[in-house]
Amino acid sequence: MNTIFDDILGRTDGLDAEAVCGSDPASYRTLLDRAAELAATLRKAGAKKGDRVGAMLAIGLDNFALALACGGAGFVLVPIHPRARPADRDHVLSNADCRFYAGPAGRGHNLIADYGDWVIESARPGDRFDPPQGTAAILHTSGTTGKPKGVLLTHEAVSANVRAVSAYLGLNRDSRTVVFMPPHYSSGFNQILSALWSGGAILPWGAGMFDVPGLIEAIRQYRIGRISGNPMLFTRIAEVAEELGVTLDPLEVVQSTGQALTMDLVERLRRNCPNARVVGIYGFTENSPRVSYRWMDGQVHAPDGILPVGRAIEGTTVRVVRPDGADAAPDELGEIIVSGTSLMSGYVRDGVLDRRDVENGWFKSGDTGFIDKAGELHFRNRADFVIICNNERVSPEEVEVALGGVAGVLDVGVAGIEDAVHGHVPIALVVCEGALSDVVPGLRRQASQRLMRTKHPRHYVKVEAIPRSDFGKIDRASLARLVDRLDPAEFS
Repeated sequence: MNTIFDDILGRTDGLDAEAVCGSDPASYRTLLDRAAELAATLRKAGAKKGDRVGAMLAIGLDNFALALACGGAGFVLVPIHPRARPADRDHVLSNADCRFYAGPAGRGHNLIADYGDWVIESARPGDRFDPPQGTAAILHTSGTTGKPKGVLLTHEAVSANVRAVSAYLGLNRDSRTVVFMPPHYSSGFNQILSALWSGGAILPWGAGMFDVPGLIEAIRQYRIGRISGNPMLFTRIAEVAEELGVTLDPLEVVQSTGQALTMDLVERLRRNCPNARVVGIYGFTENSPRVSYRWMDGQVHAPDGILPVGRAIEGTTVRVVRPDGADAAPDELGEIIVSGTSLMSGYVRDGVLDRRDVENGWFKSGDTGFIDKAGELHFRNRADFVIICNNERVSPEEVEVALGGVAGVLDVGVAGIEDAVHGHVPIALVVCEGALSDVVPGLRRQASQRLMRTKHPRHYVKVEAIPRSDFGKIDRASLARLVDRLDPAEFS
């Protein structure tokens, strides 16, 4: 079967249609010509199948074209955050054993081609490992759960996931998608390829969450029908739209990922995006990345306030298991494990291929969740950050959702701290407008109304900010380190 790269690069009709829309549009003809040019440049420099190409490009035409060039020629794409620090960039290049680098100049290696604001250079590979045959990309984890490691994704896995996602979203040549997550994020990688494989247009939005008024204007001006982001982004979009007194009529699909989605936010999005359906999704890089999805039509049952993430995409199987590997009972919290056609072939750590994390075709995600009696998956948290209190498993996200909406509270993050009696107890870090003492009564009252006693934060402490990624997701590792530095005298 052809890969999605074969399908995109083999397109022969509709070449004058927009592949990139916005203030600097480009047709499919321009995109495919650019991809052919970049592939030829790399081949001329000696690139062969399996060679890794580190790509540190801003989201846009060249970024998309390089991904297609690598996919079509059999080179392995290694995306790098476009604003990565030199040490982080060099870690990715070294870990993946890249032979070529595409990005801003200044590394001082042999120049191969100069495209003005970016170059292609040699990257001094160490010849430490050869990726499995058919590897399409090596995407590095965010590093929020430890030192970034490379996830090896094959053409088969990437193609299976893109086809499954395109099917449930109903993507086609009339689809217009805004993309602000670069391809070093697995969600961004999938979004770009899904849009191009379906023949639609992409609006690159490099400003991310930092220019929401501009994003709203662009959605309305360029008739963007599809957007993917996290609840923090969508909350901000709703706030700004309401301040401006506008609705986002062009939007047809709002896809939410990365944080807990609540019915309150779904209903708010329905008001601000009157023609859109909301879909909650769950996934991780190791599954290319989509695992499951759930359309939030009508009133959706959410006993603890957090909406389900639905059923597995085509080609993927999901289970929730106990520590002994047995399947958990309905509604019983356990570890989410995944198998199927989208699954990675392994990790690369410090230039060494490691396949131990996939056992008998199953990947242990480290995420906790449960499958309800209707067969729908519910995600709760990374197992690393679940709080064990009195032998009960407490999800920080569940507590954060329960504490949401208290007057004067701007943001909340929940972590665990050691306790001599209970093992660990939840602590809530609070960003608030005034004194902490003004908001704690409301937080305690809301916790008592929405949570069982074990899940109540034992302490509250005021902080200046909750550590988050560029796209608003709480950085749990940084949050835990912040808790470790707190003075107990500050607790309330």
